[in-house]
Amino acid sequence: MDTEILLDQCALGRLMPLHLVVALDGEILRAGPTLCKLLPDRPLVGGRFDRLFSIRRPGDIRTVTDLLDRAGSRLYLNLLDAPCTAFRGLAVPVGRRGAVLLNLSFGIAVSDAVREHGLTDADFAPTDLAVELLYLAEAKTAVMDELHDMNRRLQGAKSRAEEQALTDTLTGLRNRRALDQALDFVIGNRLPFALMHIDLDFFKAVNDTLGHAAGDFVLQEVSTILLAETRAGD
Repeated sequence: MDTEILLDQCALGRLMPLHLVVALDGEILRAGPTLCKLLPDRPLVGGRFDRLFSIRRPGDIRTVTDLLDRAGSRLYLNLLDAPCTAFRGLAVPVGRRGAVLLNLSFGIAVSDAVREHGLTDADFAPTDLAVELLYLAEAKTAVMDELHDMNRRLQGAKSRAEEQALTDTLTGLRNRRALDQALDFVIGNRLPFALMHIDLDFFKAVNDTLGHAAGDFVLQEVSTILLAETRAGD
C-alpha cells in the first residue's frame, strides 16, 4: 500500500542539505541550507533555476520538464556564479508532477567546495561520510608531509655524519679515510693524478718544547695555507 510521506522544510533540509525543489516554470520553491550558504548574496528561493545553475550533462536537458522526463538519470551541473561549484545530482518528481526535487552532492569536488565556501560537517547530512573521508585524506596528507620532512632531516643528518667521518676535526682537512676514497675513485676510473707527500720540518720540536696546544695551532695554520694554495677539486 502506497503511503504519502510529508516532510517539512526543516526535516528535508536536515536529510538533504543540498536539495532544491523547482516548479515546472523554473522557479525555485525550496532550497537546502547548505545550498543557501553557497550563495549568501543571492536568495535561492524565488529565483530562477536556469539563472543560477547550468546543467552540463545530459546535454539535452533545457527545461524543468526535461528533468522530469529524465527523472532518475544522473545529472552534472554547476553554479553559474564564481567559483562555479560543481555538483552531481538526481531529480525526482514531487507534488503529483507539479515540481521536481533535486538532491545534489559535491562528488569528488567536495574538498574544493569545503575550502571555497568554508563548509563544516554541520553543512552535511549526518549520514554523509564525505567530510569524515576528507578529514582522513587531510590527515593522511599531513602524515605523509611529516614523513617526507623527517626523511629529509634524516638524509641531511646522514650527509653531515658522512662528511664528519671524512674530515679531520682539528684541521678541517680530509682525513685518511677520505684519502682512500679519493685514490679508489681516480684509480678505478683511470684518471690521471698527482700525489704529493709533505713533511713539516721540526714539528716534533714544537710539540716537545711548546706543548701539544702549540703543535695543534701549527697544524691549523698549515691546513689554512694548504686550502688556500690548492684547487677546490684537489
